[in-house]
Amino acid sequence: MVAANGDEIDGTFETSGTFDPVNGVSVQGGYTFVSGTGRFANVTGSGTIAAHGSAAPPFDFVGSLDGVISY
Repeated sequence: MVAANGDEIDGTFETSGTFDPVNGVSVQGGYTFVSGTGRFANVTGSGTIAAHGSAAPPFDFVGSLDGVISY
């Protein structure tokens, strides 16, 4: 992720999902912040990812990241 001033947060994520032609796509998993630049140089944190989307065009998707960040 990149802040407006160019400072960055780097991390990893691992998700799994399900596809249903009627009910759409559901994704869940976790993420971990591993490094950063500028004010995020000492970033740590982790949390969960959840998202749900349409299986048909225009493939609208809504998701969230819930967790903790320290920097």
